[in-house]
Amino acid sequence: MDLNSEYYQTAFSKPTVTAEHPQRQLLIIDPNGTIVSRGKLKDMKVRPMPKNFLEFCFTNFEVMVWSSAQATSVSDMCHLFGEYRKRLKLIWSREDFGLASKQFYDDTELVKDLSRVWWTLKDFGPTNTILLDDYSAKSNLHPYNSIILKTFNHKEHAELLNGDGELAGVMKYLDKLRYQTNVANYI
Repeated sequence: MDLNSEYYQTAFSKPTVTAEHPQRQLLIIDPNGTIVSRGKLKDMKVRPMPKNFLEFCFTNFEVMVWSSAQATSVSDMCHLFGEYRKRLKLIWSREDFGLASKQFYDDTELVKDLSRVWWTLKDFGPTNTILLDDYSAKSNLHPYNSIILKTFNHKEHAELLNGDGELAGVMKYLDKLRYQTNVANYI
């Protein structure tokens, strides 16, 4: 299912309503570039973030991880979730893109097909799924479900020391989104 599919067109064109109560929604986080910056040999720096960012995400959303990194790297990145890790609905990696073996090892530009998630987690679909990523090309199939952040790079020392405010802004936006009956229409 992609941007041009009738199902997706119908879903994102259906008007959203701001509900009185928060809606049950899935937040898919690609930690690489949004929350962490990876260097060589398991060197990983965590983006400075509001203290309550993870608590906010896990309190208000069902959360899963989907990264184009290989499974061992994704597992390492998931340590940043601490006590919340066990509450992740799914942890997906490069292995979950459905790639041919040649593509798996090549530097292939990957696209996240959210219909793979919706096939697995039947309670979720275009109206209640949000993808948090730092690379817009990964969301080409489902742009109306995607929030694209500025890539976090730990080599930019000012950001590492002071933070960049990116996640605080995302929290404000997510707080509005969680009351929407159709996130694809709202985004």
